[in-house]
Amino acid sequence: MKNLFAAVQTLTKHPRRGRQEDLLAEVPGDFRFILFRETKSLEIKIIYLIDEEKTVFVTDFFPTRMNPSKVFGD
Repeated sequence: MKNLFAAVQTLTKHPRRGRQEDLLAEVPGDFRFILFRETKSLEIKIIYLIDEEKTVFVTDFFPTRMNPSKVFGD
């Protein structure tokens, strides 16, 4: 868990390092994500929003093995 929060902390200095989240393209805002890999079987997508002042808001921690429709409500 400590490593996960360290990955999130890197976004304070480099907020645009993540790719844009295609599944949220229709939602207003600059939604991006980075991948955090703890082990081979545990990879978490950290989804976040960058506002106009370049403030980062983490909106979701999503296990990549989960069906995306469960997190995005499709």
